[in-house]
Amino acid sequence: MEALRGTILIDGNVHAFDLNKPQTMKSIRSVGSMDALIHLGARVGLNGENIQALVAPNIESTCELAKIAEEKNAKIIFASTAIVCGSKTSLINSGSHLHPDTPYAESKLEAERIIIKAKTNHCILRFCGLWGERGPEHLMLNRAINKALDGKAPTIYGSGRAVRNYLYVRDAAEIVIDSLNEQKQGTYLVGGEERLSISEMLQKVCQVFLPGQVPQHVEHEEALDQIIESTYTILNKIRFHEALIAIKKGLNY
Repeated sequence: MEALRGTILIDGNVHAFDLNKPQTMKSIRSVGSMDALIHLGARVGLNGENIQALVAPNIESTCELAKIAEEKNAKIIFASTAIVCGSKTSLINSGSHLHPDTPYAESKLEAERIIIKAKTNHCILRFCGLWGERGPEHLMLNRAINKALDGKAPTIYGSGRAVRNYLYVRDAAEIVIDSLNEQKQGTYLVGGEERLSISEMLQKVCQVFLPGQVPQHVEHEEALDQIIESTYTILNKIRFHEALIAIKKGLNY
C-alpha cells in the first residue's frame, strides 16, 4: 500500500507517520500529557478511489487518534468535509440532511461518528473547498492557480457560471486556532464569505498572475452551484483578490 505521510508537532518537534498504518502512531502515544489533538490529515479520495482505499487513512487512523485523545483526556479538533451533506447539494446549511454520496464523504462521516463516540471533548469542522498556493489539485481553483503560477492560463469548463464560496487556507488555519482558543465544541459548517462564480475566480487569477491573458474556455457539462453556509464565524477574513496578490508577492498570510 502506498504510504500516505503525515506529520505531527509534539513539544516543538516534528514527527512523521503513515496514515495508511495507524499502528505507526507510537510517537504520539509517547507524549506524557496532551491538552488537544488537532487532526487535519486525510486521503481526499476524489479521484475514483473506493471506500476500501480510504478505510486505513481516514477511518482507522481517526479511530487510533480518538483513542489517544481519550487516554490523554485531550480535546480533539477534526477537519471533516461539508460534502457529508452531498457533493451535488447546491446549498448546505445547518438544516441540510446527511447524504454522503462519495467514498470520501462516507469515510469522513464515519470518522466523525468515531470522534463523537470518544469520551473526550471534540470540535468537528466541516470545511468547504480550501484553496491556496500549490494547493491539492482535486479542487478546480487550486488547479487554476497552479497553472497560472507555471505561466499557463487556466481553463473554464462550460460557462463558468456555477457559484462557490471556497475558503482561503489561512482563514481555515485561523478557524482551527480559534476553535482551540475559544474552546468550541460540537460540529460546525465552515464556508467562505465571498460567493464567486468559477468564471469570476479564474478571471481574477489571470488578472493577478497573467496580466493581459484570459482563461481558456472548453465546452463541457455545466458545473453545479454549491454554497456552504458557515455556522462558524471568524473576523478578519482575507478577500479573494487580496489573497491572490499575497500569493504573488510571496507573503506568508
